[in-house]
Amino acid sequence: MLSRFLPSCRGLHHVKSHTQRWRAFCASYATKPQEEMDTKSKGGTASSVVSPLSHPDYFDVSNMTTINELFEARVHLGHKTGCWNPLMKSYLYGSRNGVILFVNERPQFERLTQATARDCHEYFVTQWRSGTLTNSYMLLGTLRLPDLIVFLSVPPSKTAIKEASMCNIPCVGVVDSDCDPNLITYPIPGNDDTPSSLKLYCRLLSEVIKRAKEKRKQDSPTPKTRRPTPLTPDSLSKLPKHT
Repeated sequence: MLSRFLPSCRGLHHVKSHTQRWRAFCASYATKPQEEMDTKSKGGTASSVVSPLSHPDYFDVSNMTTINELFEARVHLGHKTGCWNPLMKSYLYGSRNGVILFVNERPQFERLTQATARDCHEYFVTQWRSGTLTNSYMLLGTLRLPDLIVFLSVPPSKTAIKEASMCNIPCVGVVDSDCDPNLITYPIPGNDDTPSSLKLYCRLLSEVIKRAKEKRKQDSPTPKTRRPTPLTPDSLSKLPKHT
C-alpha cells in the first residue's frame, strides 16, 4: 500500500511545486513594471501614468476612422450622471440636461398631458407604440432616451413600464387603488380617474419641474469655470490630443 501511495504523493508534490513556481512568476511579473517605474522615476524620466497613445502608431490605427464617423455612430453617448463610475471621470467630456417624458394613454386626458409637457418644455406620449424605448432608433430615429418618465396613470398593458424597466429608466406614476405600486419607481398614491385630480397632479408636476430647472441655473458654474460645450463633430475635433 505504501509503494502504491508514494507515486501519487510524488505527483502531488510535482503539481504543487509547479503551482508555487507559477505563483512566484506571477508575483514577480506583477511587481516588475512598478519596480521599473520606481527606477526610472529616480532619474526623473518616468511619470506615474503611462499613456498608450504616447507610443508610435505603428499600425496607422488613427487613420482607420474619423471623429465624424464616431459621432454619427453615437460612440460618445454614455449613461446618466447618477450612474457614472468615478474612475471614468477623466474620460468624460460633459453631460446634457435631463429629458422628462409624460405618458398618458387615456384619450380624455390627452390635451391635459400635452399642455402640461409644453408648459414645462418637456415631451409627451399619448399613444404608446411597442418598442418606443427598446427600439427607439428604428421607430423614432434616435438613440436618446428620456431620463425620467411620468405616468399620469398606470397603463393597462404595462408595456411602457416594462420597457422603462428594461432600459433602467426611473418613473414617477399616479397609482390608484387598483394598481400595483411595485411597478413604479416613485409611486404617487391617488385617484387617476377624476379630471380635477389629474389637473392638480399636472399643475404640481409642471411647477416642480420648472422650479428644478431654475434652481439648476442658479447652481450652475460661474463664468470663470469652463462649462461643457455641446457635443458636435466640430467641438470633438478641437479636443486636445493625448500625449
